[in-house]
Amino acid sequence: MRGSRAPDAVVRRRGAESPTLARPALDDGMGELMARVTGIGGFFFRARDPDALNEWYARHFGVIMLDSREYSDPGWFQDRGETVFSAFAQDSDAFGAPDRTWKINFRVTDLDGAVEELRAAGVRVDPHETDYPNGRFAELEDPEGNRIQLWEPNAASLARDPGPGAGPSTASATSSADAAGTPRDRREGG
Repeated sequence: MRGSRAPDAVVRRRGAESPTLARPALDDGMGELMARVTGIGGFFFRARDPDALNEWYARHFGVIMLDSREYSDPGWFQDRGETVFSAFAQDSDAFGAPDRTWKINFRVTDLDGAVEELRAAGVRVDPHETDYPNGRFAELEDPEGNRIQLWEPNAASLARDPGPGAGPSTASATSSADAAGTPRDRREGG
């Protein structure tokens, strides 16, 4: 979406006086307000064995994966929290093998507990040795080799949540990944 900040937008910034913009709508450049994205409504991907992978995600993460494509089936209702949406360079090693093009990050309330449970179930999990400014992270792969990152936000990260109904925010341009795909700013665990 392109456009400038609507006049009634609320400005909130991370770190400095004003780095993040929460906006109720976008100006389309012609004085008209456009609808805005409010969050991620779905994540869709191919799998060699969809039924087995659906069951694996449900068992290890409690993520409701739809067995059918019926509109009446309920999806997974998430708790509140920040979602990072970021593109990485083609040569980034953040996704594992070069043929992998995505990685998902799940927020967790207890990283140590999640790592312990996954390891007890025979899943290889690699916690980061570093505590980042926005929390702690661990990496793993699902049975088909797709990368998963677990993130336990710290108090500072949780404090950024503007609360229900505040609308989405967009990160400043300086918080994106660098040319090598190395995360910066709030994507430290990237």
